[in-house]
Amino acid sequence: MLPVARIIVAVVVIAAFCCGEVAHGVESWNAFRGPDGNGIAASDTNLPLEWSQTKNVDWLVYCVSDDGIAICVEADSGEVVYRNRLGGNFSASPLLSGNRLYFTNEARVTTVVRSGREFEVLAESDLGERTLASFAVVDSSLLIRTANALYRISQ
Repeated sequence: MLPVARIIVAVVVIAAFCCGEVAHGVESWNAFRGPDGNGIAASDTNLPLEWSQTKNVDWLVYCVSDDGIAICVEADSGEVVYRNRLGGNFSASPLLSGNRLYFTNEARVTTVVRSGREFEVLAESDLGERTLASFAVVDSSLLIRTANALYRISQ
């Protein structure tokens, strides 16, 4: 297939994908705004009434340097919790989902790290092609754009 034809096919596939997601998002917009669609949560949801590092949130900030150093710092003090080398060069921002951090380097390797005060690598995966883009999340799916494709990963 000629390079121009590949680009056209990719644009058509991406456009179809995006249009389907936009339509889905419009239909379920009220679900994101609470049970009455007014942005107010139901009173029986057991939401926390106060935020505290000791009660419900550990205020940590995660980032990765261009040269592959994963860094975790305390949000209030800026104190470094850990600094570990992932390897490779990075353009993409890390993604936090649940208790997992996803770091993808330019050479196509994604490293999954458990969030928290201890650096623990849970998995590594080779995407098979170069990527510079940050991950995106749609519903419960992960979107990954590589040099030649757009992937959607879900259960």
